[in-house]
Amino acid sequence: MRFYQREIAISLLALLITAAAIGHFIKGVTSEKEGSQHELYLLLDSAPSALLFVNKPSTFHRMMLSQEKMKQVFIPYIPEIYLNLISQIPSLSSVLFSFQEQQVIMYAKVNGKESQRLDKALTQRFFPIYMPYTQEKEGIRYTFYPDTAGRYFGCYQHQNTWVASYSKHLLEQVAKRQLQGTVLSDRPLKTVLQSLDRQAPVNLVCHAQPLNLYVAVNDSTRWQAQSEWIAADIYSDREKLCCIGNITCHFREDSLYASLADTLSCRLQQLFPGLQIQSHADVDQEQVYLTSCATPIEP
Repeated sequence: MRFYQREIAISLLALLITAAAIGHFIKGVTSEKEGSQHELYLLLDSAPSALLFVNKPSTFHRMMLSQEKMKQVFIPYIPEIYLNLISQIPSLSSVLFSFQEQQVIMYAKVNGKESQRLDKALTQRFFPIYMPYTQEKEGIRYTFYPDTAGRYFGCYQHQNTWVASYSKHLLEQVAKRQLQGTVLSDRPLKTVLQSLDRQAPVNLVCHAQPLNLYVAVNDSTRWQAQSEWIAADIYSDREKLCCIGNITCHFREDSLYASLADTLSCRLQQLFPGLQIQSHADVDQEQVYLTSCATPIEP
């Protein structure tokens, strides 16, 4: 009897050790992923008009990019080659798109195997005709691939960060910040970034000013969003691209929340004329959750 009791005790102990090891492994993977995302946004300057964090590239590919109708939502705003690279290498741990005034910068955390796959995809699949040229500056090796209309797709890798842009100037700026260890100084933006839900497949952060969200409370008073930045989680729902974000406000009349949602739809429609957008508001005390869903307008 004692023999069986000892065997049971040993089995339970082994089970607890195994569970603890698995928990430690999962925690380590999560911490490593959050750390990589943290490093990416530290490379930003204070000039982006919007940011798109792809926290789960494999989910982004499977649920959005693999559906042509869904992919068309992104193409007018993100160079298609960026999206195709994610589809080619969905194992990337995290990707960040920074929307500058005239260009989009792509950041990705890569390991050795992913770096090789990126290089192979660029040279054999996307730019197979002309040989790329390389340039080294301050220890950074840049590679430029000739593209259409006299443009060059440029990229570099430093440590485990891969950066790409059609602007050589922006690439060099990012590399300089990385070499100098310069970190993001925009406190309001940094606060919003630190509050993002990294479990969401995609996060969107944009300036609040272009949205100009306000509601006329009465003839002489109106409520207006005061935040400098607005954040939202992006997901897919029945072939629609949806985003949900929350703001703090309180209205006595429920109809004003509907007016706020209508204003959001109107502003988004102006910013993205190629999309048909519908929005609605859900209220939880003083937190208003705004959801907008978009579909491409058929030509």
